[in-house]
Amino acid sequence: MSQVERGSYYRNLTRAKGFELGRRLGKIGRPVDRDEWQMTPPTVNAYYEATLAIVTSYLVCPLFSAGGSGVERPRSPHVTKSATLNEIVFPAGILQAPMFSVRRSAAMNYGAIGMVIGHEITHGFDDEGRQYDGRGGLSVWWSPAVNEEFEKRASCVERQFSAYEVLDGLRVNGKLTLGENIADLGGIKLAYAAYQSLAPEPEEAGAMKGPLWHVPLRCAARFGDRGPVRSLHRVATWPSPR
Repeated sequence: MSQVERGSYYRNLTRAKGFELGRRLGKIGRPVDRDEWQMTPPTVNAYYEATLAIVTSYLVCPLFSAGGSGVERPRSPHVTKSATLNEIVFPAGILQAPMFSVRRSAAMNYGAIGMVIGHEITHGFDDEGRQYDGRGGLSVWWSPAVNEEFEKRASCVERQFSAYEVLDGLRVNGKLTLGENIADLGGIKLAYAAYQSLAPEPEEAGAMKGPLWHVPLRCAARFGDRGPVRSLHRVATWPSPR
């Protein structure tokens, strides 16, 4: 068994990685453990079956820092997806400010954590998730007519995002980011529909169709200052437009 000792950080790091690799390889040939979590409870993150790869990140707006001072440095909790368990997990870590707070208005919560939840639900029906059934197995479970309509609408989303220019002459790869774009659009629509279904509280009556609901969306989707080199790398390799 790998030992963690005082001394070399590098040796401890390589031992830890070796231990984790051995743990994962030990799963080969065994039944899938459907009760295993891919993240710890305090992790500021969420996932739709995290067994493939990190696919997106929600950049937190300083406006919604826990203290409300607006000076907290943005953080980047990542959201991952896969399709072997067909489950969505939201650790306790993300269910706090700035993504969620019982002291915040419903408009702010639906626009922040509500959009994230809707995003993850939609991943189950995006260009990858739709290929898996309720048990997470590869299966053609949509009718030919529905598949055809999906492809038509998905191609529209692909063309839309391929037209966005990140830097001079550098455009988003709409095919590479298709799953994330579908999930973002679905998340926004689901969260907003859920919010509109509420009976508004008196102090929120004007926010139902006003700009307040959209503020956390803008903050969750802000790209951040990555610089031209990092932006070039992300556009070429990262399956998320953010």
